[in-house]
Amino acid sequence: MTATPGFKGFGSTVKWNGTAIGYARDIPMPGMSRAKVDLTNQDSPDEAEEFTPGMLSPGEVSFDVIFVPTNAVQAAAIADFLSGTMREMIITGPTSAAYTWTCQAAVTAINGQQPYKGEVVMNFTLSLSGKPALGVTYAGDLSGLTITTATLLPTLTASLYSYAATTTGNSVTVTPTYSSATSIEVWAGGALVSVLSSGGTSSAIAITTAANVEIEIKVKRTGYATRSYKVTLTKTA
Repeated sequence: MTATPGFKGFGSTVKWNGTAIGYARDIPMPGMSRAKVDLTNQDSPDEAEEFTPGMLSPGEVSFDVIFVPTNAVQAAAIADFLSGTMREMIITGPTSAAYTWTCQAAVTAINGQQPYKGEVVMNFTLSLSGKPALGVTYAGDLSGLTITTATLLPTLTASLYSYAATTTGNSVTVTPTYSSATSIEVWAGGALVSVLSSGGTSSAIAITTAANVEIEIKVKRTGYATRSYKVTLTKTA
């Protein structure tokens, strides 16, 4: 059974003007919302309220940092608050997730605590301007995919990630190729079959008569999101 995908948040960053703010904690994603434009009128069907989506509010992000006055980016963010300067803000997810949120922002509030038991903490509130852009960077596309005794339909094509294949054999092996991959996993029927490097060949995958087997090839690369290919394999007479 394939595990539910997900990521822990450790390693996320907030970049202010291109550089990560040091010692941040519990970094949020943009808290966006969209207004509703009321279209309700005397002729509204079934006496039900009507609306259409209105303006997008990009919202704010607020997070704590362990305050280190010698940290250049913390100091720059405070200086930009005092001068009212807007900068590019990039929220980067953990390395294994490989996503970013990018937007223009201004520091609109700062405060902190200096407890006699515990570390000195500062809180930054960044107000976003314009629509945040979500970016995801994938590991990349396979350059080759061979399934023994089977015909891949259609032939391997960039930006196509779902295929069918037929075989008359009782088993197949899978040989994927992508030189930049950290590793390539081959799954069959929801179970891990093999972990390969580029050009490696998987263990045999058994095929029973008239059964469809879903083969999944997961391309993994450090610092990028996993790219997944799926092949529905059918045994024919």
